[in-house]
Amino acid sequence: MSEHIDCPYCGTDNNIDDWFDRSDSHCQGEFDIQCTDCLEYFEVTITMNPSFSSCEILMADCIECGRHYRYRHQSFPRPKKYEEVPLQDYKVCDPCYYTAISEEMGDGKDAVDKV
Repeated sequence: MSEHIDCPYCGTDNNIDDWFDRSDSHCQGEFDIQCTDCLEYFEVTITMNPSFSSCEILMADCIECGRHYRYRHQSFPRPKKYEEVPLQDYKVCDPCYYTAISEEMGDGKDAVDKV
């Protein structure tokens, strides 16, 4: 990919690939470069264009409560009660996942007592 920008002082076409690659400030959306012709420094502002993608909406039935829910990801770490469930079948809705993790962690009193 080759990016070029015109110098606002003299109009010279400047290749900004090298400047963009070595500048840590480009993450902030702007950086300064020096024109290859007139040697004046000028500011380059980066404007990102959004890109869009699509995917199917995945629905699943929770293996714990049976609720039909929108399946976005597998929840990890897997609670011990689901360790024997094959990975492809491990579909747990958020409320059931958080309940299982909370039960596994306990109420936290043991950790306080040991301090």
